[in-house]
Amino acid sequence: KEAVAGSNVKITFEAFDTDGNKLTETAKENMLEFMIGIGEVIKGLDLGVKGMKAGGVRYLVVPRKMYLGIKPKFNPKSRPDEIIIKVVLISVS
Repeated sequence: KEAVAGSNVKITFEAFDTDGNKLTETAKENMLEFMIGIGEVIKGLDLGVKGMKAGGVRYLVVPRKMYLGIKPKFNPKSRPDEIIIKVVLISVS
């Protein structure tokens, strides 16, 4: 089943700056669950998981304006212009 607007999805992810430094992540036992298209997560994730299927892996290049709101483990004054998010789609319903 393909992830579309209105789908409930469970993902794991890792976010990196463009130098490859890990900023934040989830673990499989602590998956992120959300409904696509209603603004429960940052816009880059909301748009980036559309079209994925369970088990799929996607790398998203997310500009600053589409990741604002993320709670980083880095200094918010030095937010990079873009981040890279590796997404693994665990399930779609």
